[in-house]
Amino acid sequence: MTWLRRPRARRVLLHPGQQQLLDALPQHTGTQTSALTASGRREVSDQAWALICPLMPRQQSAGGRWREHRLLIDGIAHTARTDTPWRDLPAHYGPWQTCYRRYKRWLADGTLHQITALTLPTPDHEWQIAVARRLHRGS
Repeated sequence: MTWLRRPRARRVLLHPGQQQLLDALPQHTGTQTSALTASGRREVSDQAWALICPLMPRQQSAGGRWREHRLLIDGIAHTARTDTPWRDLPAHYGPWQTCYRRYKRWLADGTLHQITALTLPTPDHEWQIAVARRLHRGS
């Protein structure tokens, strides 16, 4: 893995395919707020969640109880939107390790590809442009 030094943090540089998925995720999660998180907003709108929810894998009967998928998608979208390291994920999204592991699992099994392939009825183009600028400013 390649590491990038940042003040007070290290973060993994993603492979081009992984970065492309992470860059595309905010475009497909909407911007309207619904149920509020501790930060005062949801990353994934109710409209987007209605499309994403059927794509989420079902929990296996064995093992512990999974964290809520929507909360983890919110955490992944937050990481993509703010371009922060996984370790700096706010606590209200749950443990960063859980969010990161679920991101890796959904990347490997194609769930993230399906989510980012969705077309929302009314995306917020200004927000998408702002996110794209933020994600690509360091490139």
